[in-house]
Amino acid sequence: MSLTEKVAKDLIAAMKARDKVTLEAIRAAKTAFLLAHSEKGSESVLTAEEEIKIIQKLVKQRRESAEIYKENNRPELYEKETTEADVLEKYLPA
Repeated sequence: MSLTEKVAKDLIAAMKARDKVTLEAIRAAKTAFLLAHSEKGSESVLTAEEEIKIIQKLVKQRRESAEIYKENNRPELYEKETTEADVLEKYLPA
């Protein structure tokens, strides 16, 4: 099962569980996959390496945003970003 398929499956599970934070993180990943796929062309498929790079980029963005929120004394936004980063990190290899 590719990472794109796993994300789609987990998206449905998060919707059913009504897990808002997980749902937002997975939606961001799915959107990033769709954008990357459309950039390559409709016939192409994302490789596992490309999928992992996309997830790494999303995690990095979340971590950087969390640090900025922490510096600006915004604990609620800091928590949201770190939680989303943790959700996305589950898709990365150990």
